[in-house]
Amino acid sequence: MGKSKINKTMSQTDLIFNSTLEYIEKKLKENIISVKKMDKLYGSKSNNNIVITVGNFGGLNRYVLKFSTQDDIEGEVKGTKFIEDYLPVPKTILSSKNKDNSWLLREYVPGVLMTDVTNHFEVTDKDGRLEEMEREKERLVVLGYEKKIGQIRLKEYLNLPANNLFYKRINGARFKDFFLEGEIVKHLNKQIIVNGNKNDLTLRQMFESILAKYSTTSAKQISTYPSHGDAHQGNVIVSDKGNIYFFDNEYSGMMPSLMDLSKPYYNDLLGSLFFYFHPQLLNYFELKSYKSTVNSLSFEIRLKRQLKTRVELAKIKLQQRKKYISSDNDFLSLNDYLFMCHTLTKDPNLYPDDIKKLFLAFCLIIYEFDPLNPESIYEYFVK
Repeated sequence: MGKSKINKTMSQTDLIFNSTLEYIEKKLKENIISVKKMDKLYGSKSNNNIVITVGNFGGLNRYVLKFSTQDDIEGEVKGTKFIEDYLPVPKTILSSKNKDNSWLLREYVPGVLMTDVTNHFEVTDKDGRLEEMEREKERLVVLGYEKKIGQIRLKEYLNLPANNLFYKRINGARFKDFFLEGEIVKHLNKQIIVNGNKNDLTLRQMFESILAKYSTTSAKQISTYPSHGDAHQGNVIVSDKGNIYFFDNEYSGMMPSLMDLSKPYYNDLLGSLFFYFHPQLLNYFELKSYKSTVNSLSFEIRLKRQLKTRVELAKIKLQQRKKYISSDNDFLSLNDYLFMCHTLTKDPNLYPDDIKKLFLAFCLIIYEFDPLNPESIYEYFVK
């Protein structure tokens, strides 16, 4: 084992990390010569490392080593095993689901994340390259849909892995931490008004309307398809050869098409701007005025520039999946899923003040705009 280099490179790592590397060397029968953190994803701390080894014939091999919770690793191993029959994914090489040391070693695919193209540069996509990537990604998704269709009832639906993103969040700690214990709790019972657009429901009632659907459909059959569940641009690699690969497969399984569509639709259109790229969000929307009363929140928001490329990518998703969206009998609407993506992914209480206010305004917009016509989002703003 190349201990001297590992110790030098990983001098701050603990005993568990080093024992993991030793185990990997033993299993692969290859010498590790370098371990380094991957670039931060979405501007947040990454739990992925690039491991470089020397193979039996002297060539260099690269792998991705991911550390996470026991449940996450178990879910990703299981999800990858399921979805690799339907979508191109990096292969799982080794894994440990030990409670105190859970990790996954997978194939390294040289390339770029799609999100690097959209979020780290102001994309106009004049040559249509990004749209071409999106069409290929969606073509692969639909190919998987065509291979299998299933029917499930509500009880099975509630246990889908992807419901860790939805039902378990709206019923669990995420909702409590974000909306019952943070600053935003004081706005739960207020009507939201954006440039004169309003809904009779308060923010609390919007949540309750979705929860009511979960509790009244016990006999309903729901169509499901083999799906990734979280195939937004941050979980898609475009290889150096131009091929598409999907990773972070812990939510993969059979699920309704609207559930599968919602996370990439929201993240690729607005989500990453709210979660991590606030300056870019403020390049698109200007909060001109804000008024909070006992019963309402009123916003005047100016549209500074259109979300052109992002809207075009949303249209491609809808066009490619049209057959499955129109024929789906999911009991939740696309707005319901998008609303949960918006409200339950990142704690809005931690946003900067202007972003927090825009977040609240978009709770109304996401709840009621026409998602089958993404340009309808512009109707809520003054120019």
